[in-house]
Amino acid sequence: MNKKLSMVVKALENKIMLTECRGFKYKGVRLSTSDANTIIFYIERYAANGSFYGLMDPSGGVKRVLDQVV
Repeated sequence: MNKKLSMVVKALENKIMLTECRGFKYKGVRLSTSDANTIIFYIERYAANGSFYGLMDPSGGVKRVLDQVV
C-alpha cells in the first residue's frame, strides 16, 4: 500500500476511535462509522489488486471520499 493510502486508512481509523460510533467529517464529507469501515475495505482491496473489480460500485459519501483519494 502506498504512503498516501496508508495515511488515509490511519486517519479514518483514528476518527473511528475518537468519535465512538458518532458521525464525523472527513475531506468535507459527512461519514458514519460504517462508511469509514467501507472506505478502508475499498482502499485495502485497491492496494492489493489495483482496482475495485468484483466489488459493488461505491455510492454517496463513500464514493466522494474514494474519488478524492484514489
